[in-house]
Amino acid sequence: MGHHEILELAIIVGLAAGSHVVANLLRVPAILVLVVAGFVAGPVTGLLDPDKLFGDLLLPLVSVAIALILFEGGLTLDLREIRGVGSVVIRLLTVGVVVTWLAGAVLAHFLLDTPFEISLLIGAVLVVSGPTVVLPILRQLRIKGPTESVLRWEGIVIDPIGVLLAVVVFQAIVAGQEPTGFEAMFAFAQNMSIGAIVGVLGALVLVPMLRSARLDDRTEVAVTLAAVVGAFAVANQFAEEAGLVSATLMGVVMANQRERDLHHIHAFKETLGLLLTGVLFVVLTARVSRDLLFDLGISGVLFLLALVILVRPAVAWISTVRSGLDWRERLLIGAMAPRGIVAASTASVFAIGLQQRGNIDGAETLAPAAFVVIVGSVVIYGLGLPPLVRALGVVSTGPPSTLIVGAQPWVRDIAAELDLHDIPVTMWASNAENAQLARREGLTVREDDLLSEDLELDPKLNDLDLALVVTDNDEFNALVSDRMRAFMPREAIHQVSSQTPTRMKGTRAFDQFATYERINSWVASGARVESRPVLDFGASPLDDDDLPLLIVEPGKTVRVIQHRADVFSAEGATLVVLARTGAKLPTAHPREREGEPVPVAERPLAGLMSRVSAVVGGLGRAEVGS
Repeated sequence: MGHHEILELAIIVGLAAGSHVVANLLRVPAILVLVVAGFVAGPVTGLLDPDKLFGDLLLPLVSVAIALILFEGGLTLDLREIRGVGSVVIRLLTVGVVVTWLAGAVLAHFLLDTPFEISLLIGAVLVVSGPTVVLPILRQLRIKGPTESVLRWEGIVIDPIGVLLAVVVFQAIVAGQEPTGFEAMFAFAQNMSIGAIVGVLGALVLVPMLRSARLDDRTEVAVTLAAVVGAFAVANQFAEEAGLVSATLMGVVMANQRERDLHHIHAFKETLGLLLTGVLFVVLTARVSRDLLFDLGISGVLFLLALVILVRPAVAWISTVRSGLDWRERLLIGAMAPRGIVAASTASVFAIGLQQRGNIDGAETLAPAAFVVIVGSVVIYGLGLPPLVRALGVVSTGPPSTLIVGAQPWVRDIAAELDLHDIPVTMWASNAENAQLARREGLTVREDDLLSEDLELDPKLNDLDLALVVTDNDEFNALVSDRMRAFMPREAIHQVSSQTPTRMKGTRAFDQFATYERINSWVASGARVESRPVLDFGASPLDDDDLPLLIVEPGKTVRVIQHRADVFSAEGATLVVLARTGAKLPTAHPREREGEPVPVAERPLAGLMSRVSAVVGGLGRAEVGS
């Protein structure tokens, strides 16, 4: 591999990661930035040529990446979540698939002027939705009730179903046959069955192996990845694309077993899935022909709008008849069907396959039509859903809540300060006496088991924006922090260490020397929790001995302070601090590491650096404001 190929790989990975950063800053769906990045790097500037770079490995690499993404999605599916709405999910995955497929085919035939067999393939490709698009939208909107479970299950499970349907249509086109009738149904059922058997067997073998081998977390992740890819490859040997079914069902089976805790695997897979999604979107978008994309013109827009405005609401209404869902929930299901990476990859794979098999009329329309629907549906649903769910009243409209694990006196004081600023706070206490005292102080307290298997079924935890884990048991803190990663990213989970800042499953809270024991000793010597406004840039409301804890932004957002310098970026916010009397704030001074306080006079650099940081921070904000 030459230097040019290495440079292209670096560009792909850089664009994939950088697009997610830009999307977070702009607060837009990442898929939009990824598509733009891939389009600019590919057809616009010519920096990337995926076909030349990967050659014959492009299709296998795309398929393996999609299998890993679907496995990660399957790990989020708990069968207990669909009690009462299982019939809706089944109808969406059966009747809904057929209606979407045929309606999409008819629309493609008349609006995009494609031959009917290619129209059937376009309709099949666009049956899929995708966890990489659906799950972020659901998390962002904080949807309440059974609607969230219905949309999440449909978004994950419909992908392999749609892919297998597209495989049957594709194989019929290549063979020169009409893709209808008993033979097509038999081929679809056969591929589904093979994928299901391999996936279930793979999970049944993997889970006992993980339990008996006593592997560390990192080795378990590596073994799991190898097993998923192995099951995918085995299933594909028996039936084309059956591996996607095996990967998805392998994730579902593992998610519903109770023998092994898989949160660390899910956390790693979620990170891997984020990178894989970015890389795939960049690579596949870079392959789209600019001329063919623009040639669709108004026909492509009409095709998109018909799918969004006509087909999806009809599918949702049919699938939710006599379901017990009210009209608001049925309307929301009908307003949610974005297409994602599986649609993009499937369209690209079959477009390449048709091109390799000769000049098939209309094949060049497949990939551009799919990308028009992908980008357009994400824009429509991403921008239109927030006001819709607020109007329907099916979303939590209050500020995100904060979970505090622990109920010691100084921890209760932190919760009380947040409560004064109208931040919803829930305290989780295992000590009955502390829990009773917290309730007397007007705080919301829960005493149930944080490590319960039913924890992920609690809808109240979906509204969490921040978790502060503060007990005197490091092992318990690590376990709770690990469980909380099912509801929020690691950076939103803050853990206080009992003795030294080790065994962290969450992000460190407060100053690195502010351990549980030290804070307790400061409180015992007279320290108190209080709030202070941050008024002017460059001016710190802290005294030298204060320990900054939290920043409460004007928009009711809470941030945990890890460094004193964080205070200087909090102009206009409120600071929650531990105002200390007696003991001095520990720093990296050798004497303090031994537990001996060091006078402020012996720490001149600490004060100097605080003032330098204040001036630099103030100048930076002054430039921005000018």
